[in-house]
Amino acid sequence: MPFVERQGYRIHYQSEGPVGAPPLLLIMGLGMASDAWDTLPGKLAGRFRVITFDNRGVGQSNASPWGFRIRDLADDAASVLDAARVESASVFGISMVG
Repeated sequence: MPFVERQGYRIHYQSEGPVGAPPLLLIMGLGMASDAWDTLPGKLAGRFRVITFDNRGVGQSNASPWGFRIRDLADDAASVLDAARVESASVFGISMVG
């Protein structure tokens, strides 16, 4: 399982679908791990390279030892895309990013 290191903690992410397909980043709301997407990533993986990740402190990602801002979460998402070697992606999210 891939992780990206950012500011002293680890962010868990996954990618499925063809590497050459259009990238789609799925962002789950706060307090829920990426597995809450259930079967959606697999269903979308036929047409997209689907990238999911666990926000700070949920799922397999470490909690930040200090508070964080929404822009920190945006930087986390950018770090995940960098680690997956994706320059840009369409984004679909729920809750805070809906």
